[in-house]
Amino acid sequence: MPTPIRAIDVCSAALCGCVGLASSLGPLAGCSSGKSAARQNAVSLTTADFAQDGAAAPAPLTRPMPLRDTSALDQQATARGNSADGYTVTTGTPAPPLPAADVTTVGLATVIDSKVGDINGRAIYASAFLEDMGARMRAQAMEFGKETMARRMNPIESRAEARAAWEELVKKIIKIKLENELETELLRAEAAASFTPEQKQGFVYFMQSVQRDLYSDNRGSRSIAGEKLNAEDGQTIDEYLKNRELRELVGFQLARKVYRRINISWRDIQLEYDKRTELYSPPPRATFRLILPAEGATPESIESRLKAGESFATLAEDPKINSYLVDKGGVEERTFKTKQADSDLFGPPDVNAAARTLKPGEWAGPLKAGRGVAFVFLETLEIAPSDLYGLQLKIEDALRRRKGDLARERYIDRLKERASFTSLDDMTDSLAAFSVKRYFEPGFDEGLAAPVESESTSPNMAPKKQ
Repeated sequence: MPTPIRAIDVCSAALCGCVGLASSLGPLAGCSSGKSAARQNAVSLTTADFAQDGAAAPAPLTRPMPLRDTSALDQQATARGNSADGYTVTTGTPAPPLPAADVTTVGLATVIDSKVGDINGRAIYASAFLEDMGARMRAQAMEFGKETMARRMNPIESRAEARAAWEELVKKIIKIKLENELETELLRAEAAASFTPEQKQGFVYFMQSVQRDLYSDNRGSRSIAGEKLNAEDGQTIDEYLKNRELRELVGFQLARKVYRRINISWRDIQLEYDKRTELYSPPPRATFRLILPAEGATPESIESRLKAGESFATLAEDPKINSYLVDKGGVEERTFKTKQADSDLFGPPDVNAAARTLKPGEWAGPLKAGRGVAFVFLETLEIAPSDLYGLQLKIEDALRRRKGDLARERYIDRLKERASFTSLDDMTDSLAAFSVKRYFEPGFDEGLAAPVESESTSPNMAPKKQ
């Protein structure tokens, strides 16, 4: 009868070394390089042959590995019969297929982050871009949710309306920040590219000095400096230094390419003054304080206290002394186009006449005012210079800012023409869509779940009359 195929050829040199197996397997290690010799030394092995001395054979697998369908091999072997090889292929019963793995649904996929575009080769990721405004976005969405519950609106319809209003506001904020980041990156890149080797070295030294000054101002401690920055601005030291570097580079480039090229001539100042005379020469403004003696306060006592050096404002704010606009300290403001001496400031002639002659810090009284008396005090008087010579610096500064803003926009537009960046509108839409999932939906749901304030405790409701 042919020998079963369950024999193992222990002499296969491709799987193991003959010498090593001969020493470890003893009688099983009959080695021969010939094919027929290998078959003569083949033996049948079971799991018990691999057990340690005195140990039980390992238990069979509880779940046998599935076997390949070998019916075709059986047919071929049977057709050969007693071949020269002297063996027949037999197979065991195929194992049943493994049961399908249990699948547990964990919910819909959540977007963790998303790349929305590039600015000059720098990738813009949604999470990092929206990090500093995320809390405000979610709080605004929560307010929409609270309003829906307070008004007892349909949550489904209200969600759609609130999302549209929220998304419109968010897009404006995102677009402004994208424009600022684009402008900053373009200016930074231009500044860094224009540096000479000496300027690069000098800038590195400057930033090192900034870091040293930061530590020295905090007793030479990096940890103390970091805690102070975090408490004041919510920044780490690395973030502070990076932002400082950006500001210096942007300022350097703008000064070199924009602001230093702006010239304001005397003719420009004259033309600007002629066009906007009222803007640069506003009418004088005066702040007065009045005291009308309250019941129980005599004009003589008020006059004596003022002459003793007591503050007019203090007496005007005392309801036991003053009966005129006590909550405002008796303050009356006047604006007059003509000179102070020719202006009509108060109705009572005596009070008006005294107010025309007062200088800042002076008071007059008691003065006849209807059936009683009054005291008047000139606290401040603001008179803008009316001549062009006195206004030239103010006009020049205004012109320089205006021309600087225009030149800056034109310079940035030229940089954009040769820069590489994703459309700002496309990035705005992508960031807004990401924000809806990240901030609006959870914020709106949180607002819906928040307790609704009762009418008696609402801060927007006035207290009920007793």
